[in-house]
Amino acid sequence: MTRRAVGSSEPAWPASACTSVLQGMQVSSKHSSHTDDSACDAAAVQLQQLCLEAACSKVPRSLQQQQQPSLLSSCDLAGIAHYIASGRARNIVVMAGAGLSVSAGIPDFRTPGTGLYSQLQRFQLPWPEAVFDIRFFRHNPKPFYLLAKELFPGGYCPTPAHFFLKLLHDKGLLLSAFTQNIDGLEQLAGLPADKVVPAHGSFDGAHCIDCGRACSVYAVQQAVYDDDVATCDSCGGLVKPDIVFFGEPLPARFHRRRLADLANADLLIVMGTSLVVQPFASMLDAVPADCPRLLINMNKVGEKQQQQQQQQQIPAQRHKLRQASSCSSDSSSSDASDADDAGSCSGFESDATALTASSSFANISCVDSAAAADSTAGSSSSSSSAAADSSPAPAAAAAAAAGGFDFDSGRRDVLSLGDCDSGVMRLAELLGWQGELQQLLQQGREAFEEARREWDDAE
Repeated sequence: MTRRAVGSSEPAWPASACTSVLQGMQVSSKHSSHTDDSACDAAAVQLQQLCLEAACSKVPRSLQQQQQPSLLSSCDLAGIAHYIASGRARNIVVMAGAGLSVSAGIPDFRTPGTGLYSQLQRFQLPWPEAVFDIRFFRHNPKPFYLLAKELFPGGYCPTPAHFFLKLLHDKGLLLSAFTQNIDGLEQLAGLPADKVVPAHGSFDGAHCIDCGRACSVYAVQQAVYDDDVATCDSCGGLVKPDIVFFGEPLPARFHRRRLADLANADLLIVMGTSLVVQPFASMLDAVPADCPRLLINMNKVGEKQQQQQQQQQIPAQRHKLRQASSCSSDSSSSDASDADDAGSCSGFESDATALTASSSFANISCVDSAAAADSTAGSSSSSSSAAADSSPAPAAAAAAAAGGFDFDSGRRDVLSLGDCDSGVMRLAELLGWQGELQQLLQQGREAFEEARREWDDAE
């Protein structure tokens, strides 16, 4: 069958025709009386090369799909359930964003009018995400400590999606759960610490930002609930929980586990993230080519064309964010001093792009969606790293642009549109795990309520 060359309106030579021409050329070259004619030799070589290129040119998508059969019985949740039940998924890796914790009731930080947003406005933040900027924290730590009071682990009950991760672990199927959230709900649901890989740190530790000394987490917690700020017993410097801020590198453990675990994954489940920030955006391409990938999300994200568009938007978004976060350079030093006293933005121009503006970083976006990724100063799912980590580096950007989900291929990518809780409940039902998941939910909620009563009694 004649096929068309990629990017051309003309039909390409069939591979069989190319083979026939090559064979004919080889025969004629043996018997030709003009073998000493260099012009003929050059033409023959050129024709031979053209035939080889035509025979080996990129095949159409339909033919690729025929050559690469589906890894699943069906490219839907039922196919994923069958894949797990067959025993082929024994090293499941999960990538989770803010959408995992939506139903827990954690406040939305970005949306104007919410209680948390309104509270922070009295600090006259230069831009909403300044609360997670290390330079602004040095200048004024109060906004972060106020926010930490809402986000400190223990204040919210894990969601069904969190308990589904616990169920995967109990069945010996979970290799690791990478999370962009800092709410600690994965461990509160019962996941061991070694199974949880926070991309943006956690409240499990605290350090002085000046001398680097480790400080008591309980002292930080006490300061948070007393509306105070923790300071170092050694040097008097500010103490910050081990949450990664803009201007700080991502945890070394995250990078180690990312390289090791993704290479060994036999099923990747992505939930509640917009997949617009590196390194999360390119992590889904780090799994083996024969590893099925499931996206449970409110929106279709992470497709190749979306990632390419996001790369193109970065320069404009960076410019807009910097405009929003910078102050006029014409101010006098005295004016700048007054502005500093008021908590203004003098001296705090963000190096982060719009793609690194925090929402799932602090688990403070109610819906971490692709639509939110198109906003500028208040964009969606974020990395809180230094520029090398939070902005897509050339290599990472190239990987993101070259990869992504291909839901139309019918090979290994599955899309389940909707909230995370509904998605995992449906998957558990298909696996016959619904009763076990409901039991975990009930036990977890009872334990949470008991702990809350004990805390209230202690106060």
